[in-house]
This record gives sequence, C-alpha cells and structure tokens, in this order.
Amino acid sequence: MSLIPLTVERRDSGKSVARALRRDGLTPGVYYKNGEEGIAISVPTLNLRPIIYTRDKHIVELSIAGQEGVQRCIVRDVVFDPITDEIVHFDLFGLTEGKEVRIRVPVRFEGQSVGERGGGIATAVMSSVRIVCQPENIPASIKIDISAMKIGENLRVRDMTWDGGEIIEPPSAVIYRVATSRRAMAGAQTDAAAAGAEA
Repeated sequence: MSLIPLTVERRDSGKSVARALRRDGLTPGVYYKNGEEGIAISVPTLNLRPIIYTRDKHIVELSIAGQEGVQRCIVRDVVFDPITDEIVHFDLFGLTEGKEVRIRVPVRFEGQSVGERGGGIATAVMSSVRIVCQPENIPASIKIDISAMKIGENLRVRDMTWDGGEIIEPPSAVIYRVATSRRAMAGAQTDAAAAGAEA
C-alpha cells in the first residue's frame, strides 16, 4: 500500500462557497473521523488525480494548512458531475491505529485463463470487493491468479484467499467467469467429429 501526501485548506460550508471554489479550480470535500466533527476542506482538483484516478487503493497522508501533524486517511466517497465527469466533491475518512476499517479495494486478475485461450469468453464480474481489516493491512489490491480456469468455470468469493483480514461479500457471489462461445463450441464439435472419424 503506497502513501500519497495531500495538503488541503479549511473552507467555509455552503453551496455558494462550493461553486466559487470549483470556478477557481478547487474541489470541496470533508475530512471526518469516528467520534469527531467533520472538517470542511478544499484542494486543487489536479492534486486529487493521483488518489482517485488509479487502479489501486492508496492511503492519504493528510496535512491541513495551519494545523500541526499528519493524519492517515482513505478516500471514502467521490462525487462526479454527471455531464462533465469532473470531480465535484470528495470525502476523506481518518484511520485509527488498532481500529478495523471497512473499505472497498480493487481486484486484479493475473494471467490468461485456459478457457480463454481455448476460445472461451472471460468476464470480470466484480472489479472490487469490500473488506474489513486493520489500517496497516489495507492492500493496494487483491490479486487473483485465473490462469487455470476452464470454460464453464466460475470463480466465487469463497474461492478467494487473502490473509490480511476478511472479505465481506456474499461467499457465493461470482467474481470472474469463463463462458463458452461459438468459437469454442465449433472447436469442440470439430474435435468430436475428428475423433469419430478416427474410430
């Protein structure tokens, strides 16, 4: 898990303030932590790109201008403009040492399945999963080797192995599947016909 520094400034609350910040190239957000009142913050929008436009999960080392200390946190929520897809708001959640956190992390599928090489259609059904773990165990992503999967096989949550905490998705939920295709069916029929001719 990589650490990304981010410096923000306190801001006033209100829709008019938020609109003015966006016009100036800033994005409004809120930093909050269990048991503490949320802090309204803002940051240059470009500075958010490394922690939002990424395949991996990162821990943010947050510095608030005029305030001592650095707080480790995670991005809890991001709101995008439905038309421009620009970031319009973000939430940061502070981490507490020794206290478990619930978080969604990306899943990375490694390798090419046997079934796909044989003409099957591979589909990543889930691109991320929810987990519970200690802050120090938050992974950048959970990697899964799918190279041995054959046509017709499904990879489910219960098939995943990760020892950093608990995956809290339904055990029967499908994460990855390799389905048959016309190409694979044609190949199977050709093989069967060839075997019959040899017999």
